[in-house]
This record gives sequence, C-alpha cells and structure tokens, in this order.
Amino acid sequence: MLEALDRPVERPTQVSLPPDQRLANVQNTLVARDEARARLGGRTVLLVDDVLTTGATALEAARTLISAGAEHVYLGTFARTLPDDA
Repeated sequence: MLEALDRPVERPTQVSLPPDQRLANVQNTLVARDEARARLGGRTVLLVDDVLTTGATALEAARTLISAGAEHVYLGTFARTLPDDA
C-alpha cells in the first residue's frame, strides 16, 4: 500500500458544510508525496474512502493523483450517505 497524498493545507471540516460548499473547501488542499510521484506514472490507482458523502474529497484526491501521473483512478468506498431528502 502506498499512502500517496498529504494535506498540507488545513480547512474547516466538511461535516458542517452544505454540499455545494464542500468542493470549494477541498480544492487545492491535497498534494502528492514525492515518493508517490515516482511510482504513480502510468499506473492504475485504487483510491479508498471510508464514507462517501458528496464525493468532493474523493474527486479532489483523484485529480491530484492524475496530476501526479496516475493513468486511471478507481474509487472504492465502504458506505454512502444519502441526501436529506431521500
């Protein structure tokens, strides 16, 4: 297993934010670790998230991994939250 991402920029927790603000809250907060960049080039990556709510963090993580050289990023999650109106 390779822990490829760091979050050097702290932002408010996503829990308190409405869905439309979550993507903006996580934009540009993740970076690929140097040792990961060397191993990501052209590879397929499985990104694992415990709970998927809006997908904002997973989307930002996937974007960061692709920018670091990953060819494809797949998401595996253990739980999905439902919207309040479901």
